[in-house]
Amino acid sequence: MANEAKVLLTVVTEGGILKQGEVVTKKWYLTKKDMFPGQTFKHNDGDKIIRSGKYKSRPLIAEDCLIKIKLNADAYEAMISATMPEWFHKQKEWRKISADERLRIHLARISESLNGKSFTYQIVEG
Repeated sequence: MANEAKVLLTVVTEGGILKQGEVVTKKWYLTKKDMFPGQTFKHNDGDKIIRSGKYKSRPLIAEDCLIKIKLNADAYEAMISATMPEWFHKQKEWRKISADERLRIHLARISESLNGKSFTYQIVEG
């Protein structure tokens, strides 16, 4: 039964899916200042519109990507054990931390390695 999921971890990462949004109409203008950028103009003569138009587009919207990971009971036991991992450098502090906090530290480290913005987890009983 060691291969059954004990912890379900969901990591939220950036920019997983690009999706087309609503149609947006944008207007554009071309002025004398745009045509001749190095030239100086009297008064507001450079702001005179030479050409204008509009176009329609569908902007791309970034949706978050979810990475779902199942950790078995052996991994769960290793994460909450009092045995300090080699990357944690304070033995006395590790022993004082609760089992739930040790689990959160390990899961945060997994999330960081996947460039996650945030994570949630659920412990499966049974």
